[in-house]
Amino acid sequence: LNVRGREREGSLERDGETPAGAVPSRMLQAGDIRVGVVGITDYYPQYDGFGLTERGRVTAVRREATRLRREGADVVVLLSHAGINHDRGLSWSLRGLVDVIVGGHTHDLLLEGDRTQGLPIAQAGWNGEHLGRVRIEVDEDGVCVVDLRLEAVGPDAPQDPAVLAEWAACV
Repeated sequence: LNVRGREREGSLERDGETPAGAVPSRMLQAGDIRVGVVGITDYYPQYDGFGLTERGRVTAVRREATRLRREGADVVVLLSHAGINHDRGLSWSLRGLVDVIVGGHTHDLLLEGDRTQGLPIAQAGWNGEHLGRVRIEVDEDGVCVVDLRLEAVGPDAPQDPAVLAEWAACV
């Protein structure tokens, strides 16, 4: 996939380029708010078999977040599959560019998020057992992460037919 006709740099590359079918960031519209989302992943040795190499995460995220801000993002979210310890470390280097980190990989259940580091961090555990909610307010003074919380997903929660079809095709 190309974003606006150009490949973007992310946290992984193949032959010096972002892998085909991947994009390191997207600009989304949420009402009147433009939300930039940057994605990163942890590196796995299995990626070597696909010819992938890791780029520096901080450099990649800072580059994307700066570009998204320049293109009008009111809020920038880092969607991370690097794990809580990496997210905590990254948060200090990304202040002023990223507003919140939504993390995964280590499956931490952060009931009210983690505000002990440079940026607020949200993680909702694993296996779809919880839904994470991040409430952000944007005004003339900037962005404020007002609330981070989790809600349990019960057995009676509605299931998405498209997701179920994709899952059935994989098993």
